[in-house]
Amino acid sequence: MTVSFFRTIIVFLCLLFCLLFGTVRSQRQVYLKLQSQGFQPVVIDIPYFFSEHFETAARIRQTLVNDLELSGFFKVISSTATLAYDGRSSLPLSDGQETATARLDGQFFVRNDKLSLTVQLQELPSKQFIFNKQWQAEINSERTLAHNVADEVVFYLIGERGIANTEIAYVKEINGAKELFVIDYDGYNPRQLTFTHSLNLMPSWSPDKDKLIYTSYETGYPRLHVMNIADRVVTGLTRIKGMQSAPAWAPDGKKIALTLSWDGNSDIYSMDPKGGNLRRLTNSPAIDASPSWSPDGREIAFTSDRSGSPQIYLMDAEGGNVRRLTFENRYNASPAWSPKGDLIAYVSREEKGFQIYTIDINGETVQRVTDSAGNNENPSWSPDELKLAFASNRSGVWDIYVANPDGSKLRQLTKNGGNVSPKWSPWPKRK
Repeated sequence: MTVSFFRTIIVFLCLLFCLLFGTVRSQRQVYLKLQSQGFQPVVIDIPYFFSEHFETAARIRQTLVNDLELSGFFKVISSTATLAYDGRSSLPLSDGQETATARLDGQFFVRNDKLSLTVQLQELPSKQFIFNKQWQAEINSERTLAHNVADEVVFYLIGERGIANTEIAYVKEINGAKELFVIDYDGYNPRQLTFTHSLNLMPSWSPDKDKLIYTSYETGYPRLHVMNIADRVVTGLTRIKGMQSAPAWAPDGKKIALTLSWDGNSDIYSMDPKGGNLRRLTNSPAIDASPSWSPDGREIAFTSDRSGSPQIYLMDAEGGNVRRLTFENRYNASPAWSPKGDLIAYVSREEKGFQIYTIDINGETVQRVTDSAGNNENPSWSPDELKLAFASNRSGVWDIYVANPDGSKLRQLTKNGGNVSPKWSPWPKRK
């Protein structure tokens, strides 16, 4: 028996094990595998979909291909044969360069003003079907249709939940004002959320991805507002005096941490989602700001200059057990706790500007993410912990970028400048 045959059998058994027993590896394990020198992406064959609406089908397929390749798990090739409905067609296993270990075929239709896509995923060369599913979407939801399929492929072949249906909120400068926008995770489909012609800053998602909380100067004072994404209805949370900024929703949705300055000094507070039960968590003559919750909701990372310069600190969710985390460099700020809880991304000032780093929660391992001219700020994790979004003016203007946590696979999401404060959404609710 050949080595390639054994490799195929091993791949098939791994896929079968995942399907039967629901094995899901931790995101940290997947990240380590992605960064290892021996990692090889899964080669998947995706021929053009069968359809009478060729242009629409081609756009959906291309979005799907982009999603899979951006995940870092896959390399997509395209053979010309189309799978027959009985599944008995002879399937080329290679595009002449690489051999595919999986294949995805699709049939796309438009029926009753709905988009309909049926796909079959199979392991190669055994032609064993992994799933055969159908998705439907509204006429203007081509990208959502593709994202749904991509996330399903990632889950079945990798054992991870995909991020194709996530979004990134950010702030864009328009004629002197700063408005909230949201963009698909891959840089497509930017949409404006606020139209106040004032300052709207520091957006933060609710855990269910249904709302955004942010600081707005619409009334002339910095107040927290909550927007319901579906209908864009905005509610003011509190009329407490002082500057309200850097809100952060707790993972269970029951509390909001914020920076509040009302006596000439800024401290970290918490309150309920309606603006009640305000509680002071820090009480220091220093400046305490930028709270970020741990994924279990038991701790909060924040920035404080109580040591003489801004550094990252940790404390319990009720304000006790404060301890310093960062010691390298004299200026470290803007902590962002990772979804798995093992890392914190932050901004550190160096001679050539602000750079982004990660540090483990024990303070033992520091890793550089960016090393560019200009400034890099506002790190925000993808929900699978495999990517970081951040703002950078490396090109001379501020735009949103995405990279792996080691700084590789850098992509620019926005263009034309004036784009800052990215905040990656959580996963959408399962339907």
